[in-house]
Amino acid sequence: MSNDFYGEHTKRVFQKWQDDKLAMTAVQMADNDPTLLPPPKYTKARADVVYDEPFRCAMEFVTYQRIPGDVLEFGTLNGYTARKLAELMAELGHPGRLMLFDSFQGMPSVPEQGLDLNSYEIRAGAWQPGTPKSRIPGVEEAIHYHLDKVLPSRVVIVPGWYEDTVRFLPFQAPSIIHIDCDLYASTRTVLDALLDRNLVQDGMILLMDDWQSSRGNLNFGSRAALRDWGVDVELWRPYGWHGMSFIVHRF
Repeated sequence: MSNDFYGEHTKRVFQKWQDDKLAMTAVQMADNDPTLLPPPKYTKARADVVYDEPFRCAMEFVTYQRIPGDVLEFGTLNGYTARKLAELMAELGHPGRLMLFDSFQGMPSVPEQGLDLNSYEIRAGAWQPGTPKSRIPGVEEAIHYHLDKVLPSRVVIVPGWYEDTVRFLPFQAPSIIHIDCDLYASTRTVLDALLDRNLVQDGMILLMDDWQSSRGNLNFGSRAALRDWGVDVELWRPYGWHGMSFIVHRF
């Protein structure tokens, strides 16, 4: 199967997802809550199956093991996974903040040199600058408004490109980090900033949403970024066809 076919098929699937999500239910439209919308390629029912148990296990782990720190997300889009994290924090009494980092402008331009240029998705044109991007007006404000109801005064949205916003990372190591950055360069920016600022602790959970991108090839995307990070991590549990969670070990 050619890369051209792969790219065109992926574009059609993504466009169908965009069109479907614009036709939200009357209840969602009335409440204007983007966090009810599932991630690309998922119905809400399937997304709930994929994310509920692994996210719950991660939150239970850091709660019962008394691992302190905020919960961070890099790549929020419409806020579906952010809502999952907020609801679990509220239910289990997690005392930290939920910090959401996203450009809200889709993907950045791919560096002219680097691993991303040769990834399957980039070569096929399936990942392009500016996609995926929420088409809901005022999505940042809507996410904050609705999640603040779940986790009052503890939701922080940090808009902008990661290289500009990692300076707003917390002063204490986080307990959970959900990374949905797609690109090697973006993922490395996040991981390196955490390490440079000494924000890595033993027992911290990494949720890597794009672990199986680029056909699961170790030389691309989040797999390559985690390999090159140089921190000891323990493979924990997969979720869906694409995600993997890890326990970080550092003394």
